[in-house]
Amino acid sequence: IVENLPIYRKIGQTELPGRSSIVFAGYAHHTHMFEAIIRGGPPPWYVGQIFTPALNFNDFGQIEGWRARKELCNDEPDAKKKSDGEDKVIVVGTLLRIVDYRRMNDGRMILLTHALERFVVEHLRQDHPYPV
Repeated sequence: IVENLPIYRKIGQTELPGRSSIVFAGYAHHTHMFEAIIRGGPPPWYVGQIFTPALNFNDFGQIEGWRARKELCNDEPDAKKKSDGEDKVIVVGTLLRIVDYRRMNDGRMILLTHALERFVVEHLRQDHPYPV
């Protein structure tokens, strides 16, 4: 179990374990999150990535973790499971390891990440400008 894992939402796609990808952090809250991860200690650095089908990737109001008992507002939830006649929202993500990063002159960041494995969000909270 990983506690306090920073969560990065990506519109329209999710990473699959074993793949490497480049993350462009251009929004202030994403840059802040990645800076906090990198300044938090020496490597390895980890971040969770979850899929969002909506255009408003800052709206975490629909996701409460795998124990939430409600339906999502959109037609493409991450996963749904029927249990005892009730819908449970199961939020599945991918654990990413930050392999390398570069800061741009304009404040944005470019990060090379490697997807390690899938995970299930048990509880989502937002104490920072980004959820953990």
